[in-house]
Amino acid sequence: MPKKPSQRLPSIFVASSKEALPVARAVKARFNDEADVDVWEEDIFKANRNYLDTLLNRASYYDFAIAICAADDLATIRKKAVKVTRDNVIFEFGLFLGRFGPN
Repeated sequence: MPKKPSQRLPSIFVASSKEALPVARAVKARFNDEADVDVWEEDIFKANRNYLDTLLNRASYYDFAIAICAADDLATIRKKAVKVTRDNVIFEFGLFLGRFGPN
């Protein structure tokens, strides 16, 4: 459905690891007609700004966040090697969860 000129689209932040960028871009392509979608690597983080400050400031801008939890890293948990999601993606998920609440 085409948007009306005065209608504001919801905004979405997509977090992912560098390795999962193809999935993040596919998510953006899927929602691009229905929302204003930003993938983390699209000029969000500036060279002269602190990463955490940028995330904290931008978290208030977005209506939704999508975290791509891919098995990018290996960790040893209880003496067993397992594949886990990149730490920064888990952190960003938690930051947006705190911002939006559990619902």
